[in-house]
Amino acid sequence: MRVTKTTAMLATLFIIGSSTAQVQRYWNGTDSADNDFSTAGNWNALPVTGDDIALRGQTGAAANAGAIMTDTWSLRHIRIGGNGAASTQGTPSLTLSSGSDLTWSGYNQVGYSLSSDSSAANGILNITSGSHDGTFLNVGNAGGDSTYATTGSVTIANASLHLTDVARLATSGGAATSHGTLTISSGGTLTMEAPGSHSFYVGDTGEGRLIIDGGLLSMEDGTVMRLGHAGGNGVVELRSGILDLGNQPQIGTGTGVIEIGEGLLKNTDGIWRSGAYETLVNNGNIVATGGLVDDSAYANLYTQATGSKTNGLFVLKWGTTGSAGNYELGMWSEAIPEPATLGLLSLFGGGILFVRRLMI
Repeated sequence: MRVTKTTAMLATLFIIGSSTAQVQRYWNGTDSADNDFSTAGNWNALPVTGDDIALRGQTGAAANAGAIMTDTWSLRHIRIGGNGAASTQGTPSLTLSSGSDLTWSGYNQVGYSLSSDSSAANGILNITSGSHDGTFLNVGNAGGDSTYATTGSVTIANASLHLTDVARLATSGGAATSHGTLTISSGGTLTMEAPGSHSFYVGDTGEGRLIIDGGLLSMEDGTVMRLGHAGGNGVVELRSGILDLGNQPQIGTGTGVIEIGEGLLKNTDGIWRSGAYETLVNNGNIVATGGLVDDSAYANLYTQATGSKTNGLFVLKWGTTGSAGNYELGMWSEAIPEPATLGLLSLFGGGILFVRRLMI
């Protein structure tokens, strides 16, 4: 039989398209030996490069809801969280452990509820080792017409994550509530370089919370953090570590606040932004909730356009360093010694003076 070039080409394209189509793989955690991500018995079919995966509650032991990754994977879409009908498992989770190297080219939904869920949906992503790359990240998403509350949690500690698209904490597409928390602990780094006016939403119609507790969030020049988007509630807790922004944060139609403890907020895009940050302070969008006992390192660095505002036992301070086109703004909090502490210092100093006089 004679085969035309057109027919042969169409057949070839069909074969190529079939071999590269993304497939949805479902984690069921049924292998009793381990929770290894790479164990075929834990899936309806073991994922391959470019596949979509879903870790959702199934029927079975609660311990089987969590997957642990220890090797290299390149995937497209990832969904963690949610409970199917008759689910008896616990909260679905994925831990990126020692040896892991994860890349995703689509979205990563951590805590994702669907209209077919039978109860509130929860999802957890723990990044405890390695360097990982992704595009879009959504933590806590009550998708579409879901009527069930959603809670998502991501923790980065002693590891790094690099994102090239938008990150959203707490999104709700309908009436259901959503909660999303991202924690960057000691040794953890999150780098954002998504282009566009809004790159990081904290409280994207829902209750979003970003916690920096010894880690680093670095947002490239031009990337913008938006708090309280579309009526949401966004809170940033800068307990310790560094929040390095690429532009001054924006506040949406909801509520948004950055709480500075013992960490440093920086804006390193080289533009003079002291006035914009002072406005955020005066509007109550940046407040002091903790403070450094000794802030001399920052006070001696950020010596231009300085300002301060006392908030109870703490003094919120800010200033800039550099020159035109190369400015850097810094904002931090100093703890005010309590009266009892000042009294002890005064008594101690007086005692030293008294002893010195006796020795003369």
